Amino acid sequence: AFQPVLVEGRAICLHPLVCKGFNADFDGDQMAVHVPLSLEAQAEARLLMLSHMNLLSPAIGDPISLPTQDMLIGLYVLTSGNRRGICVNRYNPRNRRNYQNKRNENNKYMKEPFFSNSYDAIGTYRQKRINLDNPLWLRWRLDQRVITVI
Repeated sequence: AFQPVLVEGRAICLHPLVCKGFNADFDGDQMAVHVPLSLEAQAEARLLMLSHMNLLSPAIGDPISLPTQDMLIGLYVLTSGNRRGICVNRYNPRNRRNYQNKRNENNKYMKEPFFSNSYDAIGTYRQKRINLDNPLWLRWRLDQRVITVI
């Protein structure tokens, strides 16, 4: 059981961690939705059937809620050493902390490379001038297409 999220259209929003429990693979399969009507059924759904109460499969005891590879990569990047974060790297002349160092050549807020489009960033990566875990600034237009690099 899960708390429904109302969206337009004929869709169900699932959290990625519970997809294995529902055998959801996002290839166009249909899924039936059962709504508990009585108060007893609603209480049972809230107390016993929610995904945070069912972490292990009752049949074989394996975990049901598993992070996908995308989540694991994101967690690795967020927890790897010496990560400064986007808020710390941002240079803002109105911020008193870094306003004094505005003209300093060794300013750590100005060291990250900056690219006007994603193709420049990919080209620089292919030239081995940046790594996948380097912080960088990328100008992104809303009408720009999403590209995938493998």
